[in-house]
Amino acid sequence: MGCVDGPGSRNGIAPGNCKAVNATLENIIALAYDIPFFVADQHIADVPSWISREKYDIEAKTEDASVSQTQLRLMLQNLLADRFKLTLHEQTKDVSGYALVLSKGGPKLNRQIRSGTSLACGSFTMAALARCLSNRLGKPVVDETGISGRHDFSLTMESLAENEPNVASIFTVLEQELGLKLVSQKVPSRILVIDHVERPSEN
Repeated sequence: MGCVDGPGSRNGIAPGNCKAVNATLENIIALAYDIPFFVADQHIADVPSWISREKYDIEAKTEDASVSQTQLRLMLQNLLADRFKLTLHEQTKDVSGYALVLSKGGPKLNRQIRSGTSLACGSFTMAALARCLSNRLGKPVVDETGISGRHDFSLTMESLAENEPNVASIFTVLEQELGLKLVSQKVPSRILVIDHVERPSEN
């Protein structure tokens, strides 16, 4: 399930393709509007119960493999409007999450960090790292580091728990190895409010 752009192919899906197989409509909407799947239920409001239960196969594609993921997502949004009569509007709401900030000693980036076998992040901007962390933690993470550009590092750990004994959690590894901290706070979050949606008619 995903959108593939650019030259070459990934995961066996050709570029110029936005595809979901055996996916709930809730997750397809999340894909179309660039909402992390892990937190889709927190970012999509006023939903009928069936959209998080019933499964569908859906695909938006173009012959032009050079289209961007943004364009592909717009195509998928149009498909949802056509097939499911989906209309929605966006709101911003403060929710519980984390701010990614600098620790007291400052950042220690551009290095390989390995501790366990669970979470991996590659060459990332801080905004992309915040998104990666949000996906894994199931809560929004906003970048407040003030660090620009891309940085090469990996984070791999056995646990994402904040207080799991005897295991290096994501909170510990971030601070000790990268000089970054996750601070609990209310953060602005994008919410999709469903105005109307229908089950698709039979083909």
